[in-house]
Amino acid sequence: ELLKNTHGHEIAVLVRNNKDVESFIPVFEKEKIPYIIEADNDILEDLDVQKLILLLKTVAKQTNENSQRALLLDCFKISPLDVFKINRLAYEKKVQVWDVLTDDNLLKEIGIEDKKPVQQFVDLIMGEEGFVKQAVNTRFDVLFVDVLNKSGLMTTILKKPHGQEILLRITRLYDEIKKQVARNPLYTVSEFIKFIVLLKTHK
Repeated sequence: ELLKNTHGHEIAVLVRNNKDVESFIPVFEKEKIPYIIEADNDILEDLDVQKLILLLKTVAKQTNENSQRALLLDCFKISPLDVFKINRLAYEKKVQVWDVLTDDNLLKEIGIEDKKPVQQFVDLIMGEEGFVKQAVNTRFDVLFVDVLNKSGLMTTILKKPHGQEILLRITRLYDEIKKQVARNPLYTVSEFIKFIVLLKTHK
């Protein structure tokens, strides 16, 4: 009834403690009500911020752990069964996940259901114009924006009822990155990951 007579941006829900906000989030999302939480929350605890950081970790260091988790990010639309097959073969053959991802014969051997999103993932990260190469040849603030946009993560975020709130958190992170790059134009994705680890350790 309130929404019929009042503009959404004029409605506020006040809570005594920040933790009390969490109980409202499932309701807003179920009813597809857009919302923004104005609170001093740790941006690193946001799931979508964590996804972005995971992608940047994968760009900085293509370990099996990083790659296996990145393959499951919803922005890539890779079948979980295909990811399982890739990971299992890498384990059985005692090779890196990227050895499987870049070998057409191995992918045929395990019967990948849909190779297209897998190939898009490979090209995006390790391709001729992929993020790994870009990380060496481009300023980190530019890379950060490209990873957010080209991965499809931005599109996924904007489809969520609280997409604007998530973008505000990412913007805060981006502002910090711009400060670091201004101090040191050679600031790298690896240095950023170390910075994030330090923040988590001392928060």
